[in-house]
Amino acid sequence: MTYRSHRIYLAITYDQDWCHKSVLDWAVNLFLYEFSIKSDSTNLTNRFPRVDSFDEPRLTVFVTDFSLEWFQSPLVEYGAHPNFEASTTQGTSYRDILFRAENSIRDCSTWRAHSLMSSTRISELVTRTTSWTIENNYYLPNATLLPYCITNFPNHKPVLRVPLHWEDDLEMRSGRGTIEVLQEIPPIGNHLVVYNFHPIHLALNSVDMTLYDNLKKQICLENKSHSIWNVRQKSMESVINFLI
Repeated sequence: MTYRSHRIYLAITYDQDWCHKSVLDWAVNLFLYEFSIKSDSTNLTNRFPRVDSFDEPRLTVFVTDFSLEWFQSPLVEYGAHPNFEASTTQGTSYRDILFRAENSIRDCSTWRAHSLMSSTRISELVTRTTSWTIENNYYLPNATLLPYCITNFPNHKPVLRVPLHWEDDLEMRSGRGTIEVLQEIPPIGNHLVVYNFHPIHLALNSVDMTLYDNLKKQICLENKSHSIWNVRQKSMESVINFLI
């Protein structure tokens, strides 16, 4: 998308959040399918240039399950989604969690914590003990005028801190009754807008959190069957269709 005096750079991300591999593969295929249609019928330079390479999109998937082999595509990259909450099953300590993630996710450079949990201790430990150089761990929906900054702790490598501007579950819990895809952005300068989806909401095509919350009470989502994908309404899938 190009305006007279500025451009919008769009980043699409997924949080795995322990969904089944088949659900994640389906959501990744949705991204690739939408891109294949749009690349055949439109000039991408007139749509959303991407952050990494402005002539092709890149989907970043933040994974919580460090033990599985994931969908491989040159258009898909994987980031770490460590869970630092007390109920975590990823490790026995922050350092243990980071060690397992670093050694399991190949070519990883980006991280975002589950529930966006953050602290100075966590950020410093990630910077000191991992090779990750991009932190996308802050929800700032109105921060498109200041899309990123480079910071570093004393004696540690610099880190690119990029805010998260839109997230599906937060949008659906907003109480507005509608899903707003792209907020108005001042027509000056260049802007990076980071969108985040959860594969389960794409598979359910959620319009609000009701269906997900009800299913979560009844079944273990990790073992969910394909049959409930048939409960579909026009919503999250149409958002992906719009953005790509």
